[in-house]
Amino acid sequence: MTRYINDYKTYILNKGQPWSGARKVTLDAGFTCPNIDGTKARGGCVYCSNAAFSPAFRFRHMSITEQLNKNIPFLKPRYKVDKFFAYFQAFTNTYAPVAVLREKYEEALAHPDVIGLAIGTRPDCLNEENIALLVEIGRRAPVYLEIGLQSANDETLIRINRHHTFQQFVDVMGLLKDQPIEVCLHMIIGLPGETHNDFIQTAKALRPFNYHSIKIHPIYVVTGTRLEKEFLNGNYKPLEMSEYVEALADYLEYIPFHVAIERLHSSAPKQFFIGPAWCKNAQGLTEQVCEIFKKRGTKQGYHVD
Repeated sequence: MTRYINDYKTYILNKGQPWSGARKVTLDAGFTCPNIDGTKARGGCVYCSNAAFSPAFRFRHMSITEQLNKNIPFLKPRYKVDKFFAYFQAFTNTYAPVAVLREKYEEALAHPDVIGLAIGTRPDCLNEENIALLVEIGRRAPVYLEIGLQSANDETLIRINRHHTFQQFVDVMGLLKDQPIEVCLHMIIGLPGETHNDFIQTAKALRPFNYHSIKIHPIYVVTGTRLEKEFLNGNYKPLEMSEYVEALADYLEYIPFHVAIERLHSSAPKQFFIGPAWCKNAQGLTEQVCEIFKKRGTKQGYHVD
């Protein structure tokens, strides 16, 4: 049977690690972002609402240990697992002095049910010093680093108020090469101002780099964001599901097959979600992408493997 996509579940099982079944427990370590605190901009990304994207956001007042103790007993019976990755998810989780990062990370690792770290960040908030810390930890515990690039187009990165550059991503990937850290890229299809060609140019731009997995999702609109205003004013139109599926198939043909696909879709809790409506019911999306591959005679990585 043809495997059209290297799904993350199969990737993890094939690794054969004793912690392959471990789940993530989301944390809010109290960090911010350089496009929120005024260092580069204010207001954050045009689509971003951490209250909508991160369940940990509402526990921001708690310590790392308190959050773990609150969340893990709920997750154990739900997922039938005993070990967890501490997922530093909310905001930018390398955006602090190394001494602060060490304290937060080590507190998480000290929990008896935590076997490793998953850390969400941006390219411009990684440097030799904090990568050295991650490498040090990575030699004794698994470390997954999720880098939010979103697009390789610098004009888009300004347009969506991120204000880092693709070159900063290139530089960081050079620092991470051959290190004991698994790198996941976070990408978005359908960003304001981008065309189908822009999506594919981003996928092509990722080809030279060594990363382990990727999360891709369509952009959707949540309350309290600048994108909400653009959407309600008719200045931004999200992709239809058919458009996204077609773009996704084209995109994945440039993602090497050894790269695991962690996610192809995302949404938000109903109290925050505005649109497009199909994002709340995208059942069968992966099957539709695979059907396109079948008809074309292609698969993930077709243009690079």
